[in-house]
Amino acid sequence: MQGHWGDIKRILRNIGYIFGGGVFRAILTPLFLVIIARSLGAEDFGGYSFAFSLASILLVLGDMGLSKLVVRELAPRREHASKYLGGLLLLRLATGVTGSLVLYAFIRWAGKRGDTGWALLLIGMSLVLSTGLRRLFDAVFQALEEMKYQACMDMVDVFLTFGLGVYAVRSGWGLQGVA
Repeated sequence: MQGHWGDIKRILRNIGYIFGGGVFRAILTPLFLVIIARSLGAEDFGGYSFAFSLASILLVLGDMGLSKLVVRELAPRREHASKYLGGLLLLRLATGVTGSLVLYAFIRWAGKRGDTGWALLLIGMSLVLSTGLRRLFDAVFQALEEMKYQACMDMVDVFLTFGLGVYAVRSGWGLQGVA
């Protein structure tokens, strides 16, 4: 009976960590979007939304179930985590670079040039690469049942995006600053 209570406490603690990180994201992300929408104006915010949407699609294509596979395969074999991590990092970086190249081609095809084109590319690349890597580590932490690290990474990601993004637009750097 004692073992069951330990499992229940561990599960509830992990749920709490994920819930806390989700609440943090749910509050700051819409606030960030409102602030940058008002600061950038319609055209630049449209460009930001375009880059973000395209990068989100590329993230889904780049993941193709990898996160679920990592959790499924790593959870019963936790002792092999370090052995799998190197190959997984290389695979995630390869999909991130490929996604960035697709993003570049699409931005060029859409006729976005100059500073706007580079800003859109930087926004998209940061999302494809950093979010892709973060999702990989999220999957590893889920497999190892260490949700506190996943929640912490999530909060740091949101806080940095919010803080640096708001600072950039408030400083007058526009879309290039948000990138």
